Amino acid sequence: MKKRAPLIGGVLLFCLAIAFIYMGLSKSLPTSFKAFDSAKSVQSQTDMSSQDPAANKARDQETAVPPAEVKTSAPAVWAIVDVSPKRVQAWLKRLDEPFGFVKTAVPIKMDPQALVEGVLPPGISPKGHPMRRYLRLPLGNGEEVLAEQTRVDSHPGDMMTWVGEIPEAQFSDVFLTYNQGVWHGHVKWDDRTFEIAYGDGGVHLLREVNTDALPPDHPGDGKDLPSISEEEAQADEATHDGGVEAAGDEEIPEIVADAVVIRLLGAYNTDAKNKAGGKSAIEAQMGTGASQTTTAFSRGAVDAQMQLVHMVEYNYTQNTTSMSTDLGNFRGSSDGFMDNVHALRDQYKADMTILMLGSTAGGACGVGYLLRSSTASVVKSTQFATVSATCATSYYSYAHELGHNMGNHHDPRNASGGGYFSYSTGHFNESARVRTTMSYACPNVSCTRHLYYSNPSVNFSGVPSGVANTSDNCRSLRTTTPLVGNVYPPDGTPSITTQPVGRNVPVGGAINLSVAATGTPSPSYQWYLNGSVISGKTSASLSISNAQTSHSGRYKVRVYNTAGEVYSTEVTVTVYQPVQITTQPIASTTVAQGSSFSLRVVASGTGTLSYQWYRNSAAISGATSATYNVASASSGNIGTFYVRVSSPYNSVNSNNAVVTLGGPPVITTQPPTTVAVLEGTTLSVTSVVVGGSAPFTYQWYNGTTAIAGQTSKNLSIANIQASQAGGYRLQVTNQYGSVYSNFCQIVVEFPPSILGQPLALTRVTEGENVTLSVVAGGVPSVSYQWRRNGTNLTGKTTNSLSLPSINRTQAGQYTVVVTNTRGSVTSSNAVVEVQYAPEITSQPAAVTVAWGESASLNSGAVGVPTPTYQWYHNGVVVPGATGINLSWANVDWKDRGTYELEVRNSLGTIWTQSVELKLQSIQRVVDNEGNAVPISLDRTAGVYGP
Repeated sequence: MKKRAPLIGGVLLFCLAIAFIYMGLSKSLPTSFKAFDSAKSVQSQTDMSSQDPAANKARDQETAVPPAEVKTSAPAVWAIVDVSPKRVQAWLKRLDEPFGFVKTAVPIKMDPQALVEGVLPPGISPKGHPMRRYLRLPLGNGEEVLAEQTRVDSHPGDMMTWVGEIPEAQFSDVFLTYNQGVWHGHVKWDDRTFEIAYGDGGVHLLREVNTDALPPDHPGDGKDLPSISEEEAQADEATHDGGVEAAGDEEIPEIVADAVVIRLLGAYNTDAKNKAGGKSAIEAQMGTGASQTTTAFSRGAVDAQMQLVHMVEYNYTQNTTSMSTDLGNFRGSSDGFMDNVHALRDQYKADMTILMLGSTAGGACGVGYLLRSSTASVVKSTQFATVSATCATSYYSYAHELGHNMGNHHDPRNASGGGYFSYSTGHFNESARVRTTMSYACPNVSCTRHLYYSNPSVNFSGVPSGVANTSDNCRSLRTTTPLVGNVYPPDGTPSITTQPVGRNVPVGGAINLSVAATGTPSPSYQWYLNGSVISGKTSASLSISNAQTSHSGRYKVRVYNTAGEVYSTEVTVTVYQPVQITTQPIASTTVAQGSSFSLRVVASGTGTLSYQWYRNSAAISGATSATYNVASASSGNIGTFYVRVSSPYNSVNSNNAVVTLGGPPVITTQPPTTVAVLEGTTLSVTSVVVGGSAPFTYQWYNGTTAIAGQTSKNLSIANIQASQAGGYRLQVTNQYGSVYSNFCQIVVEFPPSILGQPLALTRVTEGENVTLSVVAGGVPSVSYQWRRNGTNLTGKTTNSLSLPSINRTQAGQYTVVVTNTRGSVTSSNAVVEVQYAPEITSQPAAVTVAWGESASLNSGAVGVPTPTYQWYHNGVVVPGATGINLSWANVDWKDRGTYELEVRNSLGTIWTQSVELKLQSIQRVVDNEGNAVPISLDRTAGVYGP
């Protein structure tokens, strides 16, 4: 019959590009999800924590969040290294991932030694060694998380995967796969996802990735998924031999699986290998995918393990438009593409097969057949899936596609006809914004995919991750995993499903080793130490109480029955003497400033001991020997000390040693050089800081004079006066001696005051030199501005005013304004009088008037001092005529004549010009008829008459 198109795990990509990002991480931690309330993962192929029930119980009773000391003492499994951006860009280009997939990329150097308790020789795989419980994971930009181991998985060769969780996260996965010196890793931290890929030269690339940039789960609506019909399965059987023997072709009812081990054959094409960085890199990612699937089983209480048994490369060119074509070519047995995969399945008894490809061609993350029948031939033919390396572990597409092979469908909205059962579907919850591994995206909001198969009994924040009888992948898997795990039924020969795990045990402790094995009939056991039989140790568990160093060595167990035998991995058990500090550092000591001191411990324990000294809880760089020496004690290197002594097996802290500083006092912060204070206010100096051995006494000095009452570290003087200005310093004394501070110059400031006023009156003769001066004081220093008649004199800004060769225009009232930052004051008035001899400014003029009329002689004159005036008439003083003007009310005959004015002051005399006062002549008098009338002058009457 015609084959149906296979399931495709993604939709068309909108664009492809390389995200060249070389930066640290600076995201805040998300808080939107709640943790699944599931139990710890069941043990896988190799559980490095413990197979001993008592040890497991003790471990479960420990605190869920590691103590702070664990966080600081746990080793970092990688270190961030400096690599050129060009080199990082080349790696990202090689990985060829979708645009927007990579958020950040940080180059790192992995440290396999960090995984192992004890010494790991260079170049040796950590597989089979005792594993650490806690690891630190540096994410860049100072961001770091602590991971706790849940199990360790064993893969072919020296490949192993350290599996863990982040205790402080709500959702988390940690998968660190080592393979021949190359690593692949996946870290899920709530809704943040990190992938570790190989770069080159031993350097790897830690990328925070955005799974939203990947194709959706499947193209179209993805509801009607492909499956293998019985006719197709029978055709496959006719084409190649091998495989199904025990299951038959009858229908198998719903059953519960019991410790099913599913053997997986991993294939990859050359393109995927090259993009990953080589064979070891792509095979490491295969190991991570297998471990992720086992974790998905264990979280849903499905007692099954995905065991990678073999890997093979195919020089196959991926179809660029449809991954379904690649799936058909992978499953085909005579099309010339990957035909020998069927022989390899028979050779390695691989129940399932998966092909990893180098791109998301056709917009798909993966393709897988959906198991819907229990017929053995159909089960076998269905176990083929393909997946893009980009999506495989970052998006859990590896576990998603294998889930289809085991009968799991998408969520009910996208699961036409259901899966193996009607309830074999995934689940999403939009309120919690979360979906399980098989679910499509939430229809209305963005939901983060987590590594869980749906299970109504597993909750997140009290909300089930499945719905009973509707979405319960795990219930379905308990039926289908035995079907798939028995494609190649066990032949009865013992098979070890869980290897013993080496461990380090303190002297007096208990050695507990265990192995899990299958076989028909049930196998027997015999334990060996260093190749020799341990008498009486013949069960699957080995327990030795009160262990001694003689119990150290290499342990293994022989598992055998009538069908055959198998030996476990040989593991190392070291019984160590715990670190003990036999001589503690001195509890307390006081040392002098500048002197040396030493702290010392004596310790014992198995292995090479290392030391790290701490001061005030901070590690001291370079202080890594049993003795800690300080050459010159100071306040910066004393405090509370302890040392952590470590062996390869345990660590212990010494008692505290308190070192205090002795010797004379030390003034670590000097007083200020200068302090200015306003007179009459309070002086305060409070910035002195003193170190050394208390108690201290204090005394302040002004110069060499002790200041009474000033005996504290701070100086305070109320109502300070100018007389108290000076150089102050502090003397500090303790039992070891005294020390003086630097001088602090105290400047007492006050507003200006005039101590000597300028002369109130200065009289000078014009042309002489005049100097006015003032005596003023003030702090800070004062400035001057002279004024004349209230107007500033340009450039006259000293305490002395010089007026050379003064002239009369410079006379006036002078003042000076004295100023500083505290205020200003104005002097009293200084009057400057400029004297000069009289000068005639206006000469009198001759006057002719009629007898009996009024007349005046007017003149003008100036002079300082003010002149006096005297009029003269015909050279004779005119009595009482001492004004600048001379006037007559009635001019008389006797007033006629020559007049002049004498102007006099102390500097000289000056005369006006002589002017004449004249009387008009008498005219002839006639009568009415024109006849002359004789007249005579009557002096008495003052008139002329006939």
